[in-house]
Amino acid sequence: MTIRPETGLMQTTAMTICSSEPPHSALRTPHSPRVLIIAEECNPEWTSVPLVGWSHYQAIARLTPTHLVTQIRNRDAIVRAGLVEGIDFTAIDSEKVAGPAVRFGDWVSGGAGKG
Repeated sequence: MTIRPETGLMQTTAMTICSSEPPHSALRTPHSPRVLIIAEECNPEWTSVPLVGWSHYQAIARLTPTHLVTQIRNRDAIVRAGLVEGIDFTAIDSEKVAGPAVRFGDWVSGGAGKG
């Protein structure tokens, strides 16, 4: 990801995704309500659905204070984009629950791909 000096926009190889302005959350007061955005697929460095999730987050964050909740796999890219974990976003590792749940479902259904 690079910032193009002539436009001030951050850009990936896929497409221009957002302005270089900080998210609206940088302007909030301690008592400002925030919009909670839960987006499992939200990554500024990936293409397709993760980039759409990131673009939606950025559009909302420009309008109102927000807090993003997303998957742990998106954490590093979001930090590189300038957000602060614990303040602007929370990354959750749901694999600790999802992995055993999938294995249990496979066992109950008689094996992977049968249920």
